[in-house]
Amino acid sequence: MAPSDVLLTTYNLKPKLSQGYDGISTKLLKETISNILQPITHILNISFVNGIVPQDLKIAKVIGPPG
Repeated sequence: MAPSDVLLTTYNLKPKLSQGYDGISTKLLKETISNILQPITHILNISFVNGIVPQDLKIAKVIGPPG
């Protein structure tokens, strides 16, 4: 994965103030991605190569339609 892929994916996120499990909002991520692009890309590539994803990154909150 190239840094440009990470950058494009980040810029395509909707800029919400709500936070995920990690406490980081997409708005904050979009505002700071240029400062953390290289380390984030490196971490993602190591994860892909080794096939290991940290347990905390496997958490998701699924919200269905109201009603």
